[in-house]
Amino acid sequence: MVQLLSPCTRGARPADRRLTSLWLETLESRDAPATITLEAVYGTGRNVTFSGTLSDTANPSGKTVMISGKASGSAVTDSSGEYSVTLQANGLGVVSAFVMVPPSGGGMMPGASATVTLTDSAPVLNEFDAVELPDHYWSFHGTFTYFRYWESMTVMIWGEPVTVGTRQVTGDANGYFELVVQLNHTITDNGQVWAKVVSPWGTDSNTMTDLVAQTGV
Repeated sequence: MVQLLSPCTRGARPADRRLTSLWLETLESRDAPATITLEAVYGTGRNVTFSGTLSDTANPSGKTVMISGKASGSAVTDSSGEYSVTLQANGLGVVSAFVMVPPSGGGMMPGASATVTLTDSAPVLNEFDAVELPDHYWSFHGTFTYFRYWESMTVMIWGEPVTVGTRQVTGDANGYFELVVQLNHTITDNGQVWAKVVSPWGTDSNTMTDLVAQTGV
């Protein structure tokens, strides 16, 4: 008798394994954006010194920084990226500094910018007096203070006496002002007189008043 032999059972063929090669991809070189700072230091009147530093760039020297807004002008950075320029501002508000910096790979990258806001605080009128002098003259004088250094300040004096009207005088560096006026020795030159100080930026102080009452009128 012939015995039929079953074919040998073969084990399952392992799944094909694919080898994956790993490699590092070279990324396109990019320049980190440059940065710039801006600071404002107040001088007399509306003179302001704007300064700052250009950094995060390979070559910070010789770059033109444009100043715009409430003050306009330009400055050039030195070998350390520092710049400074004194300008006369036209009012209170925002001033911007802007500079274009060429990247190492050529072309122009977006510029670096910074802003600062010019602010002011009101002067303080401390004293105001109307004093009668001989020959119908009157002295209108007083004192004031201001939180910044000044060399002179505008003082407005106005009132009911017709000869006084509205006057403008200059307060000195010590905070003293005086207006001397010869009145007409009639009732038309009696009444209240007011004064206020105006900062270089146009900010008004408090207002004070005194009475003109001419002797014999």
